[in-house]
Amino acid sequence: MSIKNIIKQLLYMFLPAVFFRVLYGKLGIPIALSISISISTIMILYNLKKHKKINNSLIIGFCLTLFSLLGCVFSGNDRFMFYPAVLENFILVVILLICIIKKRSYSYFFAKDFEIPYIKDMDESVFLPTNYAWLLIFSIRLSLRVISLLSTNISFNSLYWVSFLAGDPITIPVYIYTYYFFRKKIIEHCDDSSQ
Repeated sequence: MSIKNIIKQLLYMFLPAVFFRVLYGKLGIPIALSISISISTIMILYNLKKHKKINNSLIIGFCLTLFSLLGCVFSGNDRFMFYPAVLENFILVVILLICIIKKRSYSYFFAKDFEIPYIKDMDESVFLPTNYAWLLIFSIRLSLRVISLLSTNISFNSLYWVSFLAGDPITIPVYIYTYYFFRKKIIEHCDDSSQ
């Protein structure tokens, strides 16, 4: 797994959100979301043309940004922009519960985008413990967003920052945990394979 590939995948995931966060105060939510959707679309088309495939992270990011845009445009209510994030986290909690019940790894699904050597040779069940960390973080994210949306006296700007902080920044420790967990299991797999 090269540093270049990791940076590329992280850009795919976060670049549209960064553009939105920079532009929404200056240009308004619909325009900022439209620009974010355009960036996502360009990245999807580029990936499709160059690699003949579309990464999971690109599709998920595109759909969530599109839902936010449609919600704002058709409701006429800027606060509606935050409802897709609540729906996203609810869906992710349900998906993780299903993964736990069916003994499937949520992290393994996304790890394929990072083209990690040896991972295709490994049993997916090795990575199941990461499901519990992701379930915990998505449950916390869902709770924070629901509580902030139910508080009608919170301004849009405050709601935005609660939603932002309950998004990517709060997830960073789980990314780090998942990275080191995968790294440890891959090293163990390589050691076992060499014997």
